[in-house]
Formats: sequence, structure tokens, C-alpha cells
Amino acid sequence: MNKNREKTFFYGTFILFCLATVIHHRFLNAGYCDDIWFLELSKEYSLTEFLNMRYQTWSSRLIIETVLYFIIQHNQNVWRCCNILSIFLLVYSLQKLCLKETYKKYTWVIALFFYFVFPYKSMGNVGWVTTTVNYLWIAAAGTFALIPIKDALTETGRGQRNAVLKIGYVAAALFAANQEQMAALLAGYYLFFIVYITATRKKIPQFLLLLWACVLVELVFIFLCPGNRLRYDFELNNWFANYAELSMADKIAMGFLYTMAYYCFCDLNFVFIFFSGVLFCTVLIRGNTRKPQPGKAGNLRKIPYYIAAAIPFCASLLLTFFSRNSYFKSRFFVKKLLNTELYFSAGLSAADFALELSFYFLIIICVLIALRYASPCKKVFFLCCLIFCAGICSRIILGFSPGIFISHTRTACFCTLSLFTVMILFTQPYVE
Repeated sequence: MNKNREKTFFYGTFILFCLATVIHHRFLNAGYCDDIWFLELSKEYSLTEFLNMRYQTWSSRLIIETVLYFIIQHNQNVWRCCNILSIFLLVYSLQKLCLKETYKKYTWVIALFFYFVFPYKSMGNVGWVTTTVNYLWIAAAGTFALIPIKDALTETGRGQRNAVLKIGYVAAALFAANQEQMAALLAGYYLFFIVYITATRKKIPQFLLLLWACVLVELVFIFLCPGNRLRYDFELNNWFANYAELSMADKIAMGFLYTMAYYCFCDLNFVFIFFSGVLFCTVLIRGNTRKPQPGKAGNLRKIPYYIAAAIPFCASLLLTFFSRNSYFKSRFFVKKLLNTELYFSAGLSAADFALELSFYFLIIICVLIALRYASPCKKVFFLCCLIFCAGICSRIILGFSPGIFISHTRTACFCTLSLFTVMILFTQPYVE
């Protein structure tokens, strides 16, 4: 593809993506559930009264809810425009973080593809404005706040020198870290790469250290908020009466099992089918395009990777079918896998626990083995593993909340984004 065709292709797909997002948002009607409740509160209270009430009784998300306080009072078109801008910020950030220069022409094709695969409907569960501000905008800001990591690793980014960009990164980190899941993700990513860069280059990345400090301040604020404690007690009394009886290991296991159940055959199964299907196809392509090894042994070495890639894909397809079939749904293995919530609220037997845990661990291990084969080099593989595991952990931490079973799919936004990011990383060499 010559340069003129590349430009035409890039801007053509950009216009197509713009049209798709604008048309889609035209049919999104906000103004129900939490949107109505927040609108009434914004009319009843001044900003300071509203934030004080929320801080004392329910939430530490004061920065997020300040934005929500003003957005909710305006016409829906204001929210639509801001939401589209947040999507563009997310695409820009992923491009900066993941795409090599030679593949940037495919930015808007990838964006268009993922836009229609992303479970966007989950953003409207309890009100479009409320949910997108709390999750989608946070995902966009958090991804943008990770760009300094790339700059520090390559030492070529404009953010290394540009003061305005640095202010933007700090603002994005503060906004994103006001949400508990993203705060944990950012803290983990910053710490990991601070240690890595310091160890490999004998040089402390000072700006990353500043961003990490900002996130730590937010985490302390979250833990000390009296409203979070009251919300915990409310959720405990109303939604999960025996939650206090669970051990630390039980809570981690519950978060893991519930996350995997969502992705393997419940609400988000199509995301995991898509992810595991792309991974399986990439492994097959990799096996056919890499330099052949002499003798039969060379071909036999590929088989374990093919099997590992096939297991998550086939398992998610079969479980999706079984979980929607009335005969299989109430029988055998599927019945056990479908009852994560019932087990933890009514008591999980040791046999069922071991069965479920073993099955989902097998899925995770197979994904990691397949990623090793699909990744073009060890660095990409380790990065894919880091992002994949961080995404899963962002959903597992919900096991530390009694409201885990009423959080629905919106809390999986960051995990889904992590899966998409991993796909971008391991498929790039095979695009052309």
C-alpha cells in the first residue's frame, strides 16, 4: 500500500468510524434509573452539599461525580458529544500504546471492529450517563494515563518534554484513579514499570513516580472514605447476608469464578468467544507461516499449542450452547458452573469448588500457552500476559465487595478492554 493509498484508507476509515459512533449515539436515550436520580439530586443540592452527602453516605468518587453533576444537568446531546470524545480518546491512547508505526493505518478499522464487538449495551444497565461516566470515561482516561509508561520505555514520546501533556496525564490519572478498579490497575502498572525501568536502566522514571504517588493518594482516600464503609454495610445487609463468613481465599475464588463464568458462557460469552477465536486462528496462522522445523518432530511440536488454543474456544462455544439449552442447563457439569452465586451465598461444597476452579484454571493456562505461541517475541508475550492477568484481576477484586452479584457486566469494562488490547498486540504481525 503506497503512501497516498494509506492516507485515503486511514481517513476513509476514520470518517466511517465517526459516522458509526454518531449514528449509534443518536439512538441512545439516557434519562432513566440512576440518571433520573442524579438529576433530581443535582437540582436539590448545590455541588458542595451533593459531594459532602455522597462522601459521608455512599461513595469516594468525588471527582467522577463532580463531572456527573454538571453533565447530567445538560441536554442529552452534550453527554453524547462528550461520550464520543471519550471513545476517540480511548482509540488514540490504544494507538499510542499498542500500534507500531507501520500498522497505524489500521487504527480506525480496529476501532470500528471492536466498537461493534464491545458489549456497549452493558453501559446502559442503570442509566447511560451515569454508567458511561463511571466506567467508559474512566477506561479512556486510565488508558491515556498509561502513555507515559510507553514514553519512559522508548524515551521518544512528546510527553517526555511537553508540559501541557504532562498536566493532561496527571489530570487523567487523578480522574481515572477515583474509580476503585482503575486505581488498582494504575497502581499496579506504574509500580511494575517503575521497578522494571529502574532495574534495567539504573534510572528512576520520575514522572511515573509522580503519577504513581497520585494514584496512591487516591487509594488512601478511597480506603478512608466513611461513605464506602456505609455502602459496604448496606450491601452486606441487603444483598449478601453471609459475606462476612467468607475467608480472604473464598473472596478471591468467588471473584475469579464469577468473572470466568461471565466470560465463558454468561452475559459476556461472545467477547470471550471472539477473543479465543482470534487467538486460535492466530496460532494456526503462526504455525503455518513460521519457518518449518526439519523432520516430524518439528510438526509435532506445534500440536500442544494447537490443542491449548482450541480448548478455550471450543469450551466457550459448547458452554454457551449448553447454558442456553433447557436440558443441559439443569444437568451435570453445566448446572454446577452456572451456580457460582448460589454456592457462595448458600455454601459451596468442596467437590463443586474444586471442579469449577480446576476447569477455569485450565482455560487460563491454555490461553497463556496459546499466547506464547501466537506472540511474535518474548517481550510481546510477557506484555500480553501482564495485560491479560491485570484485566482478569480488575474483575476478581469485586470479590471483596458484598455487591459483587448485583454489579452486572459494567464492572467488566476494564477486563474486556484488556482482552482487546492483548488481541491488538499479538495479531499485528499477521495483519498484512
